[in-house]
Amino acid sequence: MPASKRTRKQREAHLAEVAQMYLSGTPQYLIAEATEDDDSQITYDLKILVKRWQQSALGDTGAAKGKELAKLDELERTFWDAWARSKQPRERTRTSKSEGEKVLLIALSEKEQRDGNPAFLDGVLKCIDRRCKILGLDAPTEIKLTEERAKELAGRYNLDAGRLMATANEIATRRWDANS
Repeated sequence: MPASKRTRKQREAHLAEVAQMYLSGTPQYLIAEATEDDDSQITYDLKILVKRWQQSALGDTGAAKGKELAKLDELERTFWDAWARSKQPRERTRTSKSEGEKVLLIALSEKEQRDGNPAFLDGVLKCIDRRCKILGLDAPTEIKLTEERAKELAGRYNLDAGRLMATANEIATRRWDANS
């Protein structure tokens, strides 16, 4: 059925069929044959699908970041609460009962001031560190390209190792100059 005569439901079913074939590696011209459409219609359909996938990925990434940040907020609150509890004085009691046939009941109560468990502060720090990574707040990490690594990458991607090193050095120099 021509694309212009499809209902919305038929159009979505058609896009789902095109997506399934495309994602399983079917070439575009075979998709056109299987769906009895022109190549230009399949090109248009794929543009729509790619745009939807990109929007979905962006939305999902934002939602996933939000969800992870909310989890971190809750975890950090839990660590802070545990830290506060770990600093509160602890009351210890000791009791003694008997001595031979005599029954003696002695109860001692003492309060012990505590400094707090540093493991909880470590948990807070880890939450903060993870939040910074999710939000991209960490400073960039300096990466040095060694000749050995350049040769490995050049071989893998069919590049010239010398040119790769020169380009990496040029980029590093530009960044260094820009930051000076």
